[in-house]
Amino acid sequence: MSTVSSHPSAPAGASGDPLSVRQAFLLGWTLAETLGRLRSGARPYRRPPPGDDYAPRLNVSENKPGSSGRAFWSAVRRLLALAQALDLLHGNADQQDTWEQSLRALPLQIEHAEAQGDSRYATPAALRETLDRWSLAAQAQLNGRSPEIGRALTSGASLADTCWYARPPRRPPGAELSRPRAERLKEVMARPRQRPSAEDWRRLLSYYRLHSECVRVNSLRSVLPDYVPDVLIRHLRTWAIGEMLYYDNRAQLRRRPWWHSPAFQMWLPRWMRCQHRSPALLPEDEIALIQALKQQETRWRQMLFGFRRPEDYVRRRDLITVALWRWLLLLLLLVGTGLAVGLLLYTLGLIIAAAVWPAFQALMHGAGLGDWLKIITTAFGWLSVLGLLGKALFQWTREAQAAINRWLMVRVIARRTLVPWDRVIRGKK
Repeated sequence: MSTVSSHPSAPAGASGDPLSVRQAFLLGWTLAETLGRLRSGARPYRRPPPGDDYAPRLNVSENKPGSSGRAFWSAVRRLLALAQALDLLHGNADQQDTWEQSLRALPLQIEHAEAQGDSRYATPAALRETLDRWSLAAQAQLNGRSPEIGRALTSGASLADTCWYARPPRRPPGAELSRPRAERLKEVMARPRQRPSAEDWRRLLSYYRLHSECVRVNSLRSVLPDYVPDVLIRHLRTWAIGEMLYYDNRAQLRRRPWWHSPAFQMWLPRWMRCQHRSPALLPEDEIALIQALKQQETRWRQMLFGFRRPEDYVRRRDLITVALWRWLLLLLLLVGTGLAVGLLLYTLGLIIAAAVWPAFQALMHGAGLGDWLKIITTAFGWLSVLGLLGKALFQWTREAQAAINRWLMVRVIARRTLVPWDRVIRGKK
């Protein structure tokens, strides 16, 4: 059945307005997140209920769902709300196809599974089929309204897949972990090399894929919250480790220096390039890496959906540091600009003195009233030019101050919100 709306009025986002583009981006993210949460093991809450007098704080107070099942339910609700805001759901039941009906039934299906004590909400394959069919129809409808909205849907889903499509390996038993790391690493390295699957972290975090994600995020700069695109791009470049990890002589996971990255190697002649490929990791290291990636996803989602402003991560001492660096850099910039302008005016003065001064002296001896008026008019013209130059310099100074402040704030926010790829690994040492 067709999912094209039959409302007589123009649908939301018909002209590709920024709000609809942003909502489509968030809808794509939520589609990938919903499937990813179920694939990651979201299950009904099976712990026995506490007593009637136990009432912890609401989850909305912290924006942290209390369980994987509650987070999955929240993602489904968010998906339906965004679809409704984009006018992708039909009010008339006769116009709803099978996939839209299945999508609308997800909240009740989740609540029924929790009430009945089922072992899981649905199979990942069944949920994937529902989301895939419905999202393809939604993308066709959004593309019909505006290509920008359709591309935003794809961009959001692809960026979320960076975190949610990775499949961690099974946790090894305790007896396996008790063996020496070097011995187990030799066994992993001895396995025949195979092309990583689409779920492998090496493909999801490869430089070339994340570079494409940076381009997509940059194209949505005007519709995303302030500071978020620049922060995301910095994080994605930092997380481009698909070709950069290796094990040292002590069987510890390390990152290669920056000059081994594809971003630097591509500028070298072909005969000077070093082709690197990250090895297969020990199960506990890969699990820890994906856990850090999920923690980073939480920070991204909080900023993208507006749960937290990027400025909320900045501390008071960061603001003081930004102010000091801003004035220092602005002072250096003004000193450099003043020296350049002074040198330019001095050079122009020498040229004018050498070329015009003799003619001016000759004019002074036989100058009449008309000649004096020309001299005064010319002087006022030069003064006006200098005034305009000063005004432009003042405006440029203000813009330079704003640009320096933004550059420093982006660096601070990116540092405060970045989750290092080895955070969990270092925490276990």
